[in-house]
Amino acid sequence: MPIKVDVDDRKLMKGLKDLERKLKQVEEKHTISFEELFPPSFTRKYTDAKNMYEFIRNSGLIPKDKENITQELFENIPDKEFDEHVKSHSRFNSWEEMQSAAVKEWTAKRLGFK
Repeated sequence: MPIKVDVDDRKLMKGLKDLERKLKQVEEKHTISFEELFPPSFTRKYTDAKNMYEFIRNSGLIPKDKENITQELFENIPDKEFDEHVKSHSRFNSWEEMQSAAVKEWTAKRLGFK
């Protein structure tokens, strides 16, 4: 028995044009803030921390006397040690894998899939 599906062509075309517009925006080069790429919802979903600053601080790789985590402090964290922290305290095997997942989620959100 065939299944009949009614599709509103205008609504479908509008949706496709909107998706095409969003794809063009995502294809452009972006500078994404750390907070935008790693929102608390991402961190809570994939790690044992409430936000990325807590996750980084919990690594023990930032000197305790430093109240703020600056880009310079973060960039000076040894990759191997941070990968170990990521592997032990998240669903990822490395910092690179975690970043990749964050970019995928950011892209899906920009395209309206999340």
